[in-house]
Amino acid sequence: MIESVHDFEITDPHHHLWDLENLYYPWLTDSFKPRVCGDYSAIRKNYLVEDLLNDIGDLQVTKTVHIEAVIDPPLAVEETAWVQGIADRYQDRGIASGIVAQADFSQDTIEETLEGHNEYSNIRGIRDVVHEGWIDPQNPQPTKLQDPRWRESVGLCQKYGLHFELQIYYQQVEEAVELLKTHPDLPIILTHTGCPAGRSEAAIRGWRETMTRLSEWPHLHVKLSGFSMFERDWTADSIRPFIMDTLEWFGIERCMFATNFPVDRTGCSYLEIWSKFFEATTGFSDTQRHLLFSKNANRFYRLS
Repeated sequence: MIESVHDFEITDPHHHLWDLENLYYPWLTDSFKPRVCGDYSAIRKNYLVEDLLNDIGDLQVTKTVHIEAVIDPPLAVEETAWVQGIADRYQDRGIASGIVAQADFSQDTIEETLEGHNEYSNIRGIRDVVHEGWIDPQNPQPTKLQDPRWRESVGLCQKYGLHFELQIYYQQVEEAVELLKTHPDLPIILTHTGCPAGRSEAAIRGWRETMTRLSEWPHLHVKLSGFSMFERDWTADSIRPFIMDTLEWFGIERCMFATNFPVDRTGCSYLEIWSKFFEATTGFSDTQRHLLFSKNANRFYRLS
């Protein structure tokens, strides 16, 4: 039995890098807007590969997947090119072994964007965020997920050999089900444990109902991540119910741990996140932990 997280091989399937001097991320550089995850001013500065490597420290992180950082849409392919360059330079460390890029499926030029991303060898999937209409739950706004044309267009991922990353709040479950129903053969991954943003009885009930419904679709996988966005001082005990419920509904083969760094830096260090995941899975076998800490991510993202 492996007794320390330092002795585990880790794949981190959800982290970001950003260069605020050379690329444009409106949510990080423009006027601050309230978000359901609270104040994120501490991360409104460059986060480069050197920062990530410093945060990794002596953990055995052998592969990572870079997720688009909600860059300004016209720069989406430029972001992928930048990340691919980093991946090539740090191939021996496995940084950005997989890349999930941004593409706006509501645009007529979507195939041009997908073709641009596919020029880069580490591209694996696409994220087109659709949760933004609920960053202020007191003032919800329409989102692309509600558009049947957008939902249909997401199917282009299959044409280009890519999967899709879905990020929603529980209030969006009906449209999410329509997306899953429209593309039953498209691999889709649900980010951040389905975003359990609230801790009220009603919020927890809404999250549970959403997750149980979504689990019925076998082509949907889950990243157990993003806990610091919704609970700054989270512990292994406080997140264990979310982990255990998700594993019960989806099965361990469809789940994986991830850091969401540096966004989750607002609550924990990189080491603390993995240590809390390790503590939360006390009683799991080494085989089960390997699935959650690396093997499932390696399989889903097609990492060598």
